Amino acid sequence: MKKILTILLFIVFTSSAFASDVDRGFNAYDKGHYKKAIEYWTKAADKEPTAAYQLGLMHLEGTGVSQDMKEAKYWLCKAAGDGSLTANSLLEQMSRQFGPCLRTSHKHDDVDVIPHLPSIIAPKK
Repeated sequence: MKKILTILLFIVFTSSAFASDVDRGFNAYDKGHYKKAIEYWTKAADKEPTAAYQLGLMHLEGTGVSQDMKEAKYWLCKAAGDGSLTANSLLEQMSRQFGPCLRTSHKHDDVDVIPHLPSIIAPKK
């Protein structure tokens, strides 16, 4: 019985050591530690579209950072270019004021344009 308890405690305490930076970002975000979430997601954004998408949302909404549409567009375009359908859908809803989103695919050397529809997302005032 002691052996099972020891193994369970080991798993509980070490599972966070094996968590991805994306997961660590969500944990930090859920606790309101936005700067830490940004750190984790920034480290993961090169390989994880989810991380880039979350960074885009934070800049779009001004959560934990100053609202910055240019940064939001950058991260959302990166996420969409890396395959995030959610980021692509959000970009399609954003205002024409941002213009077309140019992205370069990591798998190809071509440049793609994501069209934008009229905005349903209003910037914070």
